[in-house]
Amino acid sequence: MLHFLPENGMIRFIVRFLKIFLCFFLAITIVGTVLFFYYRNDLKETIVGEINQYLTAEVHVDEIQISFIHDFPHISIIFNLVDIGNPASKRKNDQLLQAKTVSVLFNILDIINQKYYLNKVLIKDAHLNLWINKDGVDNFHIWETPAGIDDNPSFNLDLEKVILKNVTVSYHNQLTGEFYSFLSKSNQLSGQFSDEAFTLHLEGDNYVNMVKTGAVEYLKNRQLKIKLTFDVDRVKKNYTIKNGEIKTDKLVFNVSGNLREKGDNLKELHLDITGQKSALSYYLSALPVKYKKYLNDYEGRGIINFKTTIHGLIGEEDQPTVTINFNLENGTLARKKPAIAIDNVNLSGSFINKTSVKKNINKLIIDNFSATLMDGKIQGKGAITGFESPLIELDARAELDLNYLHRFLTIDTIASMNGKLDLDIIFNGKINNINQLTPWDFVNSHTSGTVKLTNANLQIKQSPHIFRNVNGSFNFSNNDLLVNTLTGDISGSDFKINGYFRNMLAFIMLPDQKLLVDADFTSNNLNLNSLLLYQTHGKDSIYRLHFPDQIAFDLTLKIKNFTFKKFNASEITGNVTLNDKILHIDNLSFRAMEGEVVGKAKIKEQKNRFLLSCSSDLKNVNIRTLFYQFENFGQTSLVDRNINGKVNAHIDYFSDFNNNLSTDLSSIKARANITIESGELINYSPLKRLSSFLRFDDLSYIQFSRLQNNIEIRDEKIIIPEMEINSSSLNLSAFGTHTFDNMIDYHFNLLLSEILSKKVKNQQHDDLHYFIEEDGHEGMRVFLSLSGSVDDPVIKYDTRQAKEKISRDFKKEKTEIRSAIEKEFPWMVKDSLEKLLGEQEEELIKKQEQGQFIIEWENDTTLPDTSINKKATKKIKGSKFKITWDEDTLKISE
Repeated sequence: MLHFLPENGMIRFIVRFLKIFLCFFLAITIVGTVLFFYYRNDLKETIVGEINQYLTAEVHVDEIQISFIHDFPHISIIFNLVDIGNPASKRKNDQLLQAKTVSVLFNILDIINQKYYLNKVLIKDAHLNLWINKDGVDNFHIWETPAGIDDNPSFNLDLEKVILKNVTVSYHNQLTGEFYSFLSKSNQLSGQFSDEAFTLHLEGDNYVNMVKTGAVEYLKNRQLKIKLTFDVDRVKKNYTIKNGEIKTDKLVFNVSGNLREKGDNLKELHLDITGQKSALSYYLSALPVKYKKYLNDYEGRGIINFKTTIHGLIGEEDQPTVTINFNLENGTLARKKPAIAIDNVNLSGSFINKTSVKKNINKLIIDNFSATLMDGKIQGKGAITGFESPLIELDARAELDLNYLHRFLTIDTIASMNGKLDLDIIFNGKINNINQLTPWDFVNSHTSGTVKLTNANLQIKQSPHIFRNVNGSFNFSNNDLLVNTLTGDISGSDFKINGYFRNMLAFIMLPDQKLLVDADFTSNNLNLNSLLLYQTHGKDSIYRLHFPDQIAFDLTLKIKNFTFKKFNASEITGNVTLNDKILHIDNLSFRAMEGEVVGKAKIKEQKNRFLLSCSSDLKNVNIRTLFYQFENFGQTSLVDRNINGKVNAHIDYFSDFNNNLSTDLSSIKARANITIESGELINYSPLKRLSSFLRFDDLSYIQFSRLQNNIEIRDEKIIIPEMEINSSSLNLSAFGTHTFDNMIDYHFNLLLSEILSKKVKNQQHDDLHYFIEEDGHEGMRVFLSLSGSVDDPVIKYDTRQAKEKISRDFKKEKTEIRSAIEKEFPWMVKDSLEKLLGEQEEELIKKQEQGQFIIEWENDTTLPDTSINKKATKKIKGSKFKITWDEDTLKISE
């Protein structure tokens, strides 16, 4: 029976107990202190000597202290500034252990009996560096029992407790590619270490700096609490975890298992780690940094089940297999901004890691995956074998709304998209190096399945273009995508594509890969105004042309209607290829400007500049429409309202323009063989000026049946060779140049009879009409020049052209006269003949320069006999025709 003392009696009892305890403590302290000072030198020498027998590594200690107070009631030997060398390495600064203090503790009663049982070790403020090199040699086997140790039983390693405080531990296994680094804040191992069989307790608080296997980092910067209980059988070398618990942040794992030594440095491990049901978010936060960065914008919700099994041999060439089984039911993976989630996530799978010297196998298996994205569905399964050179197997099906998919993925290059996506894909391929993907990885893979787009709309960022009503059906053929039919509208231009998108997977997955489009392209209406539109300023439109770096195509064209600015064409066929920023257009044919055009072209992009070269043939093209649709070729002197007729031409053209389609005028070079049928020149300013000068109005409207010439453009100048113009108003010959800034230099020669004829019609001068009939010289021509600006040209008598014409024709006539004279008068000395003909030429040119000759006899014929030649010579020498101009009349005198 328990009796309660009165309050005063209780106080007296407590006081008496404390006095007795204090006396006992003081007695023990005094006795211990006396014994400590009595035995301390023997104890220090004995302990240090005995420990040295067990160590195989070189140990340096700065100071050794012995204390009774420090770890009372134990006597402790304190080693200060301890360095334990690395027996497997000769390198400096490669210590196994560096510690501020290492304390070994002994029971005071054992010391009295001179029995030195080392039963406690305390290591503080230390760094422990453990490693295994590529040859399987380690640096931590530094303790071994020397021979004959049982003959001296005064010292025994009878550990009961090992304590680590503030100890940094690193472990690097070069054989397996493993690296562990953690800080042991406080860890304690306790048990009867000297017994053949005992129970070991491990409990500690740690901070994991890094756990790294291969190239993957796990548990970086994590708190880790450990509480384990082992059954240790030293005879059978068998270690069993009866129960254990590991905590990291909010994740809790139950641990059980067994480790058994099999000899020859070979061990067999079987360990089970079961994760208590925890939130998916905790597991996502514990993912390796390498993978977690892809989920920074997402958060997971739901409960996941987790079990890890570590089973297999541990040796120089073997590591156990790690198998992780997991499943998630009704989970959610939500995007933070914008707020949208994949719901109803059901997932089951496993991860297998097998690491050894000869091979490293990692395999992630997804047995089943299903989820919903709003009203869309996702299903699939797959496996990844080997993370460095993975074999990927995937079987996926989905029915998704593109709007929700874009919101969930937020693809950087896409501003918006909507519509329906249906896919059913099977992929099987080997990737040689996951860090350096190559096109061959996809070429050698096997991909099959279908993709379907329904009523899709898409807009690319920083682009005014919108793809609307896109519908398509595709089949994967390994790395290529077979386009059964792809239709849609882009900024007002409809399209239909059938063919192949080659290298499709590599283009999607790799940064510098080309997409090769080999297809038929059909359009009812292709509007280049909207396709090339970059921006607008008021009523002005700015266009931008750019050839994509990573897209090449080979298209067979069939376009019903084509529009760019004022140009319209129909029934376009041809072949267009783009490769390395060079566009080729071949076999081009279309109807335009009431006629037909065929040709080819090449456009090459170089640093936002484009080099254009083309060759084309025009057939029965309306020249007025041609000028109108090509905006009068950038000039204002001869515009569409000034010209009419049908043109046939062959044109070769070259120029340089920028990405805003602005042409460098100095770069233009062209040659054109042009024929104009049933032509009209209406109110053309230079001819109107000529008409005013000649005092008649007929040149304001000229009709001609045919006009042919070879035109050349270079140096910002249109060069017109000499040509005959036979028109309703006037027949004349003309040549000259016309610059891009509307400076002209035209040269005309006209039949005098036509000039006089027009004068007669307009002025009705009887005496002039009578003179022309009497004269009868219809072959006389007048030379004129028209130069200066188009708006205010200068017309004058063209002495230079007349001189060149007389000299050129006289040389021809001289040859004919020489031949006739030599035949008729073989006795004439050659030098005399040359002198005679030379004098005649000089005289004619001199008179021409003085204004005495302005008339060319077009209809003179070469006379076959001497008499005719003489007459011709006399005519040349005796001619004194002269033309002068006054305000109203043309005077001719002889």
